[in-house]
Amino acid sequence: NITAKLLNEVHHDVKIEPSLQPLTVENLPIHSNTSEEARLDISARGFWITGQMAFCDVRVFNPLAKRYSNLKLAKCYVINENEKKKAYNSRILQVEHGTLTPLVFSATGGMGRECKKFYKRLSEKISDKRGVEISKISAWIHRKISFALMRTAHMCIRGSRGLIYHRDHSTEHMELDPEASELSAKI
Repeated sequence: NITAKLLNEVHHDVKIEPSLQPLTVENLPIHSNTSEEARLDISARGFWITGQMAFCDVRVFNPLAKRYSNLKLAKCYVINENEKKKAYNSRILQVEHGTLTPLVFSATGGMGRECKKFYKRLSEKISDKRGVEISKISAWIHRKISFALMRTAHMCIRGSRGLIYHRDHSTEHMELDPEASELSAKI
């Protein structure tokens, strides 16, 4: 959502979770996502090339997971970027006639190579529009993303306290005896 809001500042046709066009006769590679309900996280017209749709798909991974235990961090980013491209790139190129940028973050706050390029370009565009130094805009964007990642990690550790955690505040089980009410009020 942060990225979509930032894109909205410099582009007009920004969508969150846009539906992809249905497939007809396209011959996509075996690992491509061919689901009728396939969606990517964000799209914006004219981000990389004027008039062309740019699609972004976000992935946050845990670099401390068993899967990555014997790999360098840079390789972990490449693996995750390639998985996103394998699933969506052919479809985006052939059907949507757009571009795909996988926005890969680690849960500890780092960014993949393509993600860094994306946010550098976004920082340039916002800097030009606002007339503020690019270094200040870039630092501001990175700070916003870092805090969003921290909040997400914190929620994963702590758990949600939304509708699942619901206390019964109804009055039907309340004692009407004054002495019992005093006792329950103390508890």
